[in-house]
Amino acid sequence: MATFGCPAEDAWEILVEVSQNSNVKLRVVADVVTAAVTGPEPMPPDLQNHLQTAVERWRSREHEPGAGG
Repeated sequence: MATFGCPAEDAWEILVEVSQNSNVKLRVVADVVTAAVTGPEPMPPDLQNHLQTAVERWRSREHEPGAGG
């Protein structure tokens, strides 16, 4: 949420999307993202790509007419 400036509900949706598109359990995605943000371990490139795609999709929705953000 802090990294991408999105509300908690949107952050949850982003994590769910990453989980579904990467075929990795949601709790594992959340653990990996948290570890990458708070520690020295980088995020695996495949999950990083899925996260980037999900965030870009979220940002594009924010600029759609009638969007709440």
